[in-house]
Amino acid sequence: MRAPFLLAGLIVGALAALPADAQVRNTASASLPAFVQMEQAGDPPLQLAVVNPVDFGRVTIPNQFRSAEAVCEYKQTVDAGRLLSEPGAPFTSDSGVTTSGCRFIQTGAIGKLALTCLAQSNLMLTMTYRSGTVAGLTLVAAERIRVADADGANAQIFPATSGRIRCFPTSTLPASSVMTRHISFGGVLRIRRVNDMPVGNRVEAGTILVEAQYE
Repeated sequence: MRAPFLLAGLIVGALAALPADAQVRNTASASLPAFVQMEQAGDPPLQLAVVNPVDFGRVTIPNQFRSAEAVCEYKQTVDAGRLLSEPGAPFTSDSGVTTSGCRFIQTGAIGKLALTCLAQSNLMLTMTYRSGTVAGLTLVAAERIRVADADGANAQIFPATSGRIRCFPTSTLPASSVMTRHISFGGVLRIRRVNDMPVGNRVEAGTILVEAQYE
């Protein structure tokens, strides 16, 4: 009677000695694919649009009372109105007249751009002032620009050539909110008397290239 038990023990021992994978039965496996369709993400909204240009109004060409090389300087500012001067002299109120006859005849206006951007984003603004093709006219930057809401609220003042700004200076708005703000520009126009100046005509004194970039 010991033989059957001995045989059974040998069989169990032999099965235990087999590799583990040899003891598994009725297994299945599958490879499940994963797919995705990708689209190009749109750039965050960033746009500059002209609201109105810088306008120096009607001004005079310098006379030759002091010098044939006299220059009139007309300044449009975002925080101090219109000013006029001659080289080497301080700027004065727009109601004055210099010894070279420099004066404002008719009111102009500061320029404005509408900036559309993400509310909680930071941007770098760069402004480049370029003179036009009319001989005797030179356009340069005034000291400052102003960034504000369309109604003038939340105003910020920055240097006229470059500056880091926050699109909207209130942190309570969601980061995805799109806002439109106004950037106001002035400038300094220098007029030197030359031959055949286009007197009586409205001409382009220059341009202001404005570049905005998210940081």
